[in-house]
Amino acid sequence: MESPPSDRIVPLIVATALFMENMDSTVISTSLPAIARAIGTNPLALKLAGAGGVRVFVVEGEGGLTAGASHETRNAAWGLGLSNLIFLVDWNDFGIDDFPASSVVPGTPETWFGAYSWRVAGTMEGSAWAPVTRTVLEAACGANPEQVPSVGWFRTRN
Repeated sequence: MESPPSDRIVPLIVATALFMENMDSTVISTSLPAIARAIGTNPLALKLAGAGGVRVFVVEGEGGLTAGASHETRNAAWGLGLSNLIFLVDWNDFGIDDFPASSVVPGTPETWFGAYSWRVAGTMEGSAWAPVTRTVLEAACGANPEQVPSVGWFRTRN
């Protein structure tokens, strides 16, 4: 049997990996209610695991906010009411290639997360401690009457 050309193998491997990543997040978010029923609890109780003061921090650069996985995460986190989730985004408009992220992904952290009804806090002074600290404290400890996930963003390059 003839082996496939390498120009077909690499895209196939990448496509398979992206499919599995998307499948993993979809399976967890759609099966959470069934898991909760199986252990005799409310699905929303699983989000905090009985620890109301616990905060879960995620740190990511805007380059990691790929369309599929990022959409699933933002949508599921809001839908599950993960008010203890604080997503910190380094918005540096820098990529691993010659193109800045803003040339391929339109918008800002406000539009990326606000469209999903998340709380959004941020600063254009992402390399200074005081504004970054204020942003993290606002995202983690600020008033959140809607009990929704929060994002704190920091512009670290201009």
